[in-house]
Amino acid sequence: MAKISKKKLSPEFKTKSLGLFFRTVKKIESVSDAEKFLDTFFTLMEKEIVLRRLATVILLDRGERYRKIQNTLEISRNTVSKIKHIISGDGYGRNLGKRVYSTPHQQKTKRKKLLPPYKGAESII
Repeated sequence: MAKISKKKLSPEFKTKSLGLFFRTVKKIESVSDAEKFLDTFFTLMEKEIVLRRLATVILLDRGERYRKIQNTLEISRNTVSKIKHIISGDGYGRNLGKRVYSTPHQQKTKRKKLLPPYKGAESII
């Protein structure tokens, strides 16, 4: 996994850098230009991460189950879940107006189980 410095970029530098990045991407006119761009600015690991995320979006769009995506792409269930939230507009702080925050009273209520009870063999031993 790629490592990143914990030191944050200034908002001004971030804005200028993103502007340059988007203007550069906008100029890409062919697949070969895109390949050159990716090869110039991204490591093999960074490209692999992006490709797995894009493949996850495609598989989620097809309605594939998390476990199949996880096994096919060799990514964690958490990654699949985060990407699902991103494409639904809930991820990484987007659409904050849609989020529902619970009150202290709601937090004390019993939470619904995420997985149904196992209905397989009574004993695995």
